[in-house]
Amino acid sequence: MIEINNLNQLAEAIGSYNVPQSVITDVDNRIKDWLSSGGNEYDNYILNQCKYVEKIINKKMGEC
Repeated sequence: MIEINNLNQLAEAIGSYNVPQSVITDVDNRIKDWLSSGGNEYDNYILNQCKYVEKIINKKMGEC
């Protein structure tokens, strides 16, 4: 199982695993909006986005 806890790990995981493009686009837009509205990369909102991608990757890995 993979664990994603920050933006660096998120970028690495997206580059290493077959994450659906729709998920990548959605999460990318959410993170950009959050950061542009004054949030920072260490906020729980960003961690929630990381955990969302983590769940998708781990679910796909379990299906193999």
